[in-house]
Amino acid sequence: MNPKIEHVFVCPDCKIRLIKSQRCFKCPKCDYEYTIINKIPVIIKESSLDPFKKGESEFHTLIAKNADDAHALDSLRVKYLHDDFLNHIRSLPQSSTILDACCGSGEDILALSKENYRVFGVDISYGMIEVTYNKLIKHGINPRLAVADVENLPFKSDFFDVIYICGALHHTNPKKTLLEFKRCLKKEGIIVVGSEPNSWQYKFKSLKKSKLGMRIIKIFRNDYTVDKNSPGDEKTKGFSKEYFESISDELDLEIISIKPIWFFNGFLSLLKLRPPKKIEKGFILIDKILSKTPLINKYAWKWNLVLKLRSESE
Repeated sequence: MNPKIEHVFVCPDCKIRLIKSQRCFKCPKCDYEYTIINKIPVIIKESSLDPFKKGESEFHTLIAKNADDAHALDSLRVKYLHDDFLNHIRSLPQSSTILDACCGSGEDILALSKENYRVFGVDISYGMIEVTYNKLIKHGINPRLAVADVENLPFKSDFFDVIYICGALHHTNPKKTLLEFKRCLKKEGIIVVGSEPNSWQYKFKSLKKSKLGMRIIKIFRNDYTVDKNSPGDEKTKGFSKEYFESISDELDLEIISIKPIWFFNGFLSLLKLRPPKKIEKGFILIDKILSKTPLINKYAWKWNLVLKLRSESE
């Protein structure tokens, strides 16, 4: 099966397959027309976006063209972080149907697509989807993208073998998002959650946001991430291991893997330091050791985890 993007959309509200015309996708039940802007489907109703979601959409569209540089996506530490959760996907057949939820600027879609995986991508920000679209076209990859809300996905139930979300669960309502992932996931599928912030660091948020803290950080960096934040970044308090265990039980999901990741590399990221590759490799090696060290591993900067639907016999 090699579904084209225009063949898989359903109305987010009615869950009825959409009918494509030259200018829009139309729901045959509610008659709503979802526009197509520069070949990008926008499968979301403006009226369904509350102020939080509108803020997320507008903020990420504003910063979309600078996102790769601001998050140092070409650094070894980011590659290590992403490979750690992407390798769970790479262990699956290339025929798997994969969704990158909140795909951002599309670096993970690009990486997997180059390895011949078939990946769909959605994001609430048109600007981010546009960046991803152009990036994939530049590399000769057929984009399977749409502007959409991950809490109300435009896909039928039991459709994906893998749904993954990187650094964006805290930009949503986590419970609603994971419930929607459950709906769209095949029974034997997996949910991969990557690069979610640990909760301990938010105890020092006021220090970071203080005049002294901002002055220190701006010595090292002065990109938009220093003093401009999305609603999700402002609201979040991060996630503890206990939180993931609790919400997994509540939603009848089983944790296959939960890994603390980034220790020294968290500080490098905070200050946007780019040491020589040999030194950065050394920090990655130390971080790998710390992730397996009891007590210390509670204080990682990030979490990577893998979930699956709990079987009826459990």
